Amino acid sequence: MVTSSTEVTLGGVKRAMIRISIPVIILMASILASSCTKPEYGLPLMASLGSCPADSILPPPSGCVWTFSNDSIVWGTITAVRLTDTPAYIQSSRELVDVCDGSTNMAMELDVRIDKTIRGDLDGKIIVHIGNQQLLLFYPQPLPAQSGGIDWVYGSKKTGKPLGPGLKVGLALHRVEKYEIWSLMGEPMFGLDDTQNSPVIVFQQVFDECGFKPPAELNGLAFDQFIELVGSYKEEDCADAAAERRQLITNVWGLVPDSFMAAVCMPHSQSDEPVPESCTVNADCGPTQTCVNGWCQ
Repeated sequence: MVTSSTEVTLGGVKRAMIRISIPVIILMASILASSCTKPEYGLPLMASLGSCPADSILPPPSGCVWTFSNDSIVWGTITAVRLTDTPAYIQSSRELVDVCDGSTNMAMELDVRIDKTIRGDLDGKIIVHIGNQQLLLFYPQPLPAQSGGIDWVYGSKKTGKPLGPGLKVGLALHRVEKYEIWSLMGEPMFGLDDTQNSPVIVFQQVFDECGFKPPAELNGLAFDQFIELVGSYKEEDCADAAAERRQLITNVWGLVPDSFMAAVCMPHSQSDEPVPESCTVNADCGPTQTCVNGWCQ
């Protein structure tokens, strides 16, 4: 028998008291614990399904070039992650709009509390912008959830992890003065792999031949070693190469807003095609469509 009952008198009133057996208590506790389990946050992969011309494949930069081709390097704690639909960029007309009369492919914002400034003079709290074009490379893919949050959707392989509050993360940042924002502009993030005996720095894995790679010499170092080595670089030793990489980043990620901060707007009025259906996986779409950022395309 799972439960039993008996009568007790409380305040002169007889009441039934139910006794629940130990196995049931354990089962209930297990269910409650599983429903309260926090997702395991980490770094998503950066992957592209497209091919890259041989002369466009970028080798990893040296640590010195990487350090001086961005505007600031910080280590901090993510306090919030959100998908944003504004501002949105209309690619056909090259307009940036606050309201999209159509379907939207999202951008992302990270609220970050800076714990340590590795290069530059940033401190306090900042918002880091990730444009739609970089967000499309993330795996698992972040999609708008019906609840208003974010669903991180995996395909056939469960590799990479979702970003989330409380995650410690390193960021190589670029300043976009026109919009007074800080953006990743295609740069991989980095974190700490604490599965080893001693935690080491790990960058986002980049499976995009045309994408910007992390510096190999800084990957796998202990945190203190990483800080020390970055601080030891001298700009004059790599100034020309750093300036060349900075210009390349601007050319690739800094010319259109959906690359470095904005969502993408697809106005209904500019197409005779039916309004795209929302989706979570490719199977939700038609036979000739794929699920991209929550919409069948």
